[in-house]
Amino acid sequence: MHHNHHHFLHVLKNKELSELYISMALRSFTIALIGIFVPIYLLNNGYSLFEVIIFSIVLNLSHIIFIVPAAKFCAKYGFKHSMFVSIPFLVLFFFMLYSIKIWPIYLVGAIYGINNAFYYMGYNVDFAKSSDKNKRGQEIGTAKIISSIFIVFGPLLGGIILTVFGFKILFTIAAILLFISIIPLFLTKDIHEPFKFNLKDAKLFNFKKDILPYMSYGAETGASSVFWPIIIYFTVLGSYKSLGLTNSLMLLCGLIFMYFTGKVVDKNKRKVLRYGSLLNAIVWLARTLVITPIQVFMIDSIKGISQTLYEFPFLALSYDKAAKKRIIEYTIFRELSIQFGRTVMFIVILLIGEIKLSLFIGSLSSMIYLLF
Repeated sequence: MHHNHHHFLHVLKNKELSELYISMALRSFTIALIGIFVPIYLLNNGYSLFEVIIFSIVLNLSHIIFIVPAAKFCAKYGFKHSMFVSIPFLVLFFFMLYSIKIWPIYLVGAIYGINNAFYYMGYNVDFAKSSDKNKRGQEIGTAKIISSIFIVFGPLLGGIILTVFGFKILFTIAAILLFISIIPLFLTKDIHEPFKFNLKDAKLFNFKKDILPYMSYGAETGASSVFWPIIIYFTVLGSYKSLGLTNSLMLLCGLIFMYFTGKVVDKNKRKVLRYGSLLNAIVWLARTLVITPIQVFMIDSIKGISQTLYEFPFLALSYDKAAKKRIIEYTIFRELSIQFGRTVMFIVILLIGEIKLSLFIGSLSSMIYLLF
């Protein structure tokens, strides 16, 4: 325990990383307030499941399209500036959601995808550069703990605000918080030497053996953020507050578990990944059987643990690989693969027309992490 406290202080002494953490935590909290409710908000506003899935596909495709422009922007102006540029797109997205009836729904999805491309390109490269190879598991742990302390109450709070005040107030709070999240990024200089980035010279095929695990990560996290909330809201829970509570419980269990996992990950990333992937696959299969709120709360609490177990080593290995190779190229490859996997998963569900299939895709995807 003493070691963890000591490590926590070590990380916070790294000014570059601690600013990144605080900014990410505020942004994560803002998205946690609203994120899980978006698919249901669209369905409750009269959009069909077909339209919600197309919305998600457009979101991921626009992320894919803007990854290279985001990389070029990072190369020219710096990683923090790339994260900064994502914020107005995110605020615009919330504003368009609030006034959804006057916008084409697919344009709203595209705006969110552009925000993601600029944010994650900047964040992932910055983290790969700023973090310490030997302590990466702990540093990812610290990043997750800091953001989770913020976001653990986000879904529950979001559900309560939605129920009591409605979307207008929730949007206003989110927009204010997003602008605040920019401030920590610029407390130190954006250390940046401009460099040339050219897609033609990028050797993305060098990393092809990692494509399946990243696609699986995209598919599994997509199923988690879009289809699972829809399934439990409409078949079991029936209220924003219960959905928010479920999500908060999942995050809380993950948070408690995180505290103990970072150090273990640095000792044996692949072993932890193996156990986490297997437990996660079982959790997805168990999700096909839930019929009561108590079962949802229980299975999602275990999901918080399984997600922590596979995500820590997965991300740590990912940053190790990025830092070893050409960081920008590897990060582009990674982002493209994740979004491609997510898009494929949405298209499969769209063609087959059975939303519960996403639960089996989540389970299968978890097993593919073992190839990483």
